[in-house]
Amino acid sequence: MKTPFFTLCFILFFSFLAFAQEATFKVVAVKGKVSTNNKLIAQNAEIKAIQSITVADDSSYICLVSNDKKEIIEVSKKGSYQMADLKKQAVMLGNNYAKFVADELLEIETAKYDSVRLQQTKKTWHWINPHSSSTITMLPRETVMRYSDKITVKWFLKSSNFEFNKAVDHYKAMIFNLEDHVLFEEKTSEMRITIDLSKTKKLIEEKVLVLKIVPLNKLEQELESRATIDGYAIVGMEESEKQQITQELNTIFKDQNRETAFGKLVEARFFEDKELYIDAINAYEDALNLSFGAESYQKVYRFFLERNNLWQE
Repeated sequence: MKTPFFTLCFILFFSFLAFAQEATFKVVAVKGKVSTNNKLIAQNAEIKAIQSITVADDSSYICLVSNDKKEIIEVSKKGSYQMADLKKQAVMLGNNYAKFVADELLEIETAKYDSVRLQQTKKTWHWINPHSSSTITMLPRETVMRYSDKITVKWFLKSSNFEFNKAVDHYKAMIFNLEDHVLFEEKTSEMRITIDLSKTKKLIEEKVLVLKIVPLNKLEQELESRATIDGYAIVGMEESEKQQITQELNTIFKDQNRETAFGKLVEARFFEDKELYIDAINAYEDALNLSFGAESYQKVYRFFLERNNLWQE
C-alpha cells in the first residue's frame, strides 16, 4: 500500500525539479558587476530558477522579469543570492503600468519595438519652441503642471549661432513670480538643474512659477537679457487634484515599493499618462540614480523624451 504513495512523491519531486530547471527570468536591466557561475551577466540573459547570482558591490544592479511576465526581481545590494530565494521575494506585476514597463523593457532590444517607436516619433516629431531664447528648455509646452515639490529641468542651446554658443560658459536658472520678482536663482555649468521647491518658502507659496534659463559668459555677464526671455510657467496643482493623484499612486503601489528603480519607471509612465511631464522626468532621473545608470533604463528615458518632442542629439 505504501508503494503508490512513495511513487507519487517521487514523481512530484522530479516534476517540481524539472519545472525549476525550466523556469527562467530574463535580465531586463543590469549595471556593474553582477555574475552567475563566475561569469558576468549581460542584458537579455536568461537566469534559471536553480541558479544563483552574485552582486559584487553596492553600486551594481540587476532587474529580472519572469518568463511568464508576472513577477519582477530587483537586487542592488552586495551579496550572493539563490534565485529560488529571490523568487520568494519577487514582486507581482499587478497593475497595468507595471506590466507596460515590463513589456517595454522585454522588447526594447527587438527590431519590432524599434519600428513601433520610430513610427510613433514620425507622427509627432516637431519642436515646440515658441520662444526666441537662445536656450530651449526640455518641456513640451509653455505651461506645465507639477505634482511634487521637486522639479528637474534640462535645456540645450540652439545650434544656429555658433559664435554665441561658443561664448556660453555656464547658466543661471531663475524663477520669477507673475509680478516678475526673482524668487530663486542658481548657477550651474551643466545643462540641467534639480530644484527642491519645499526648501524655499517663497517658491512653495506661489501657485505659478516662471522659469528662465539665462546663459552667462566667463565674466558672469548675461549673454541674453532675462527681460527678453519669455520663460516657462510651472503651475502647482490644486489640492483636490493632488489628492486624487496621490490616491491613484497609492492604489498602483499598494503591493509594490515605489522607491526602487523599476518602481520609478512605473511612476514615470503614470505621470506621463497624466501629462505631468516634470514629475515624469523626476521619476526617470530617480530610476537612473537607483540603477546606477542602467543602459536599458537610459533607453526608455530617451524614448520618453523622443515621443514628447524633448530629445536633442
